Amino acid sequence: MKAYEVRDTFGVDALTVSERPDPKPGPGQVVVNTRAVSLNFRDLLVIKGDYNRKLPLPMTPCSDCSGEVAAVGDGVTRVKVGDRVRTKNIHPSTHTRLPRYARGHEGVVERLHGAHVFPDSAAVGKGDDPQWLYTVRFDAQELWGADAEPKLKVSIEAFEPYLEHV
Repeated sequence: MKAYEVRDTFGVDALTVSERPDPKPGPGQVVVNTRAVSLNFRDLLVIKGDYNRKLPLPMTPCSDCSGEVAAVGDGVTRVKVGDRVRTKNIHPSTHTRLPRYARGHEGVVERLHGAHVFPDSAAVGKGDDPQWLYTVRFDAQELWGADAEPKLKVSIEAFEPYLEHV
């Protein structure tokens, strides 16, 4: 597989394309076939070495990505594709990425994205606090009632702390 890596030293010029063997998941790990990557300011800081110079090299900078689960390691028991979940009806006084219109509603997990920086913690100075991220699909009528278009589906990205099994 191809991977963008910071190999021997930090810096934008040190970012190279490398060929690596396909990863195998270890216990409690998930391998995700990455389809899209969003490079954030944090990734730029990582590449430059301004985020944490103690990160082991080589490394692949990636705060946000999406794709499909390709393999799971022993002991992976989290929510899986096809599970029915309900978003928690939370009202934090600080930051959250859970849309208000989706709170307290039932949907189906479409995709597992792996663990990512949890913005609810990062926004209030509590560190990265990695959490599992899922795509959850809702029927529009579940979100907005009987007057919504009956065939319309809405998908959101939801972190595991926002969800509960139904």
